[in-house]
Amino acid sequence: MKNWYTAKASHGTIVNDDVVRRTRAICADRQKRLSAIKTREDAEAYINEVRAKIRKAFPLPADKTPLNPQITRTTDMGDYTIDCVIFESRPRFPVSAALYTPKTPGPHPAILFLIGHSQTGKAADQYQLSCRMYAQMGYTVLAVDPIAQGERYQFIGVPGAESLSGACCSEHNTLGKQLLLCGDFFGAWRSWDAIRGVDFLLSRPDVDASRIAVTGTSGGGTMTTFAFTLDERLAIAAPSSYITTWQRNIENELPVDSEQAIPRLLGQGLEMTDLLIAAAPRPVRIMAQINDFFDARGSETAYNEVKRIYEILGAGDDVSLIVGPDLHGYTHAHRMAASEFFNSQFEVNATPVEPTDKLGDELRCTETGQLSDNPKWRLVHDFIVDEAERLRKSRRELSLEELRSYFANALGLPAVDSVAIPPYRMLRPMDAPNYKVGRFRLEKDDGVDVILRLVADDYMLHIPMCEKARLLIPHMDSLLEHEDMPIKEGLDVLLDVRGIGELEPSSGPQVGRDFFHPYQYDYYYDSVYRMLGESYLGGRVRDIFSAVALLRSKGCKDLTLRGHGQGAIPTAIAALFLDCKVELAAAPVSWENMALSRANVWPQAVLIENVLATTDLPDLYKALGDRLTILSNWDMVKPVFEEGVDDR
Repeated sequence: MKNWYTAKASHGTIVNDDVVRRTRAICADRQKRLSAIKTREDAEAYINEVRAKIRKAFPLPADKTPLNPQITRTTDMGDYTIDCVIFESRPRFPVSAALYTPKTPGPHPAILFLIGHSQTGKAADQYQLSCRMYAQMGYTVLAVDPIAQGERYQFIGVPGAESLSGACCSEHNTLGKQLLLCGDFFGAWRSWDAIRGVDFLLSRPDVDASRIAVTGTSGGGTMTTFAFTLDERLAIAAPSSYITTWQRNIENELPVDSEQAIPRLLGQGLEMTDLLIAAAPRPVRIMAQINDFFDARGSETAYNEVKRIYEILGAGDDVSLIVGPDLHGYTHAHRMAASEFFNSQFEVNATPVEPTDKLGDELRCTETGQLSDNPKWRLVHDFIVDEAERLRKSRRELSLEELRSYFANALGLPAVDSVAIPPYRMLRPMDAPNYKVGRFRLEKDDGVDVILRLVADDYMLHIPMCEKARLLIPHMDSLLEHEDMPIKEGLDVLLDVRGIGELEPSSGPQVGRDFFHPYQYDYYYDSVYRMLGESYLGGRVRDIFSAVALLRSKGCKDLTLRGHGQGAIPTAIAALFLDCKVELAAAPVSWENMALSRANVWPQAVLIENVLATTDLPDLYKALGDRLTILSNWDMVKPVFEEGVDDR
């Protein structure tokens, strides 16, 4: 950061205020709908509606391929055994798991135990302790390593991806944004592993198919909820430290992994609670903690909503809420609550006794500790590469009008001639070393204001009439990046679009203040907008439209848009619809390159869901014709430049 520019103005809550406002409005409308449900017919109609929306949000494979299970290690634990199992949820895509089997005669009730966030996956202390306790009680238990945890890390040894390797949330979010480009959802991959885990349990003759429960905490509580919603073979569920409301999460600025941010459902009028309502009337126990970042106030709201629907269906006793006294996790209180629930539902007479020792290699399925060390297995990225290639081969070249129609629909863009000229506030100007900077806050009609800056020799306290202007849309901060731009005739106008520059969020996840970290605030707000059915990228294009409308109203006929780095993408898209020249510096090569690069660090906010099925950036650049000058390309394999953009 340049020493003359050490602080941003206090506009960093604009994006957060917008998502909270939108979420509250949606949830208020939903409450009216729920209040109108009075009869069984009303309840069943609502359940069918939410089921359809949820299942559409999870693009699961059409066919189940052979599991090809293999047991790599067996340990005799006295009254039960532990088998280390590898099965394939997709062809050559392995799932490492631990199977705990009682020695008593079967068939046994079973538990699908879905692991929460932990580096060691199924071997983490609280998870192995829980599974062993359930096995001693007479349950067959299958504990499944999640993708990018335990023995299933995806980025170990990948050059340039050292910061991702072994960090499960970062691996999840990187895979999530690459799958997104191909129209896939990481939550569907995680859910499919769970569904195939049910298939594995049902392949066992010692498992009672009518008595299969699912439980897990945190990320495992998420997957417990998803699996229970999507797979009717699961008889009961006990999600731990997950169920609250999306409204509480967003009000509390709570970051979640890629698989937890289900696209569009919130915008379609659904809440987290609807994931359980969709499973009605199968029994469920919600397990929360009083001191959890998954807000227990939301857990109580969720319980009351589910309870009311179940009561209308005559199954009110099949919903319960336990609020433990602890921090986040599958603690003793949750283990006891889940044990009592399973026993009562499955008519098991057993007392839970928690082991005091810990297991190590007994839970390891592989020799090296990682499935990725064996070249016969495929990684998620291998499937992404195959799908990106298939989509490229299936695409056809689109006309200019077809491209405009695609981007308008994909990003929710208005017609340019319908964009209102925004009124503006005059903010305090700034002093730069060689010039003065006028600052204005454009009050856009979508409720998300942006900051416009004017560069001049003296203080600029108004937006003047001008025939010629250059509008800079930056990579990170328009004022810093303008310093390296050659001086040209006309007015230099700098636009900080939403989430950038003076509008960089001061709210949301804040650890390290690293814009490009895959679990930071830029990722967070993009994910929330996707849940709302909105586009963060589309919002940035609309920001450009508004600034251009203002400049046109000031007589600007000769306009050049200049986009830098990540700003090149909304700039190029906006230019499709505008009569202007375009300059792109450090422009990304292609969206396909972002999908194929193992060490991709382009932020999720520059991506469009399933874009590779229709078009790619080279097509967009080509459509701009001789209006476009690409000053330089940037594949961002190298580290991100935070103080500007490399124009090599």
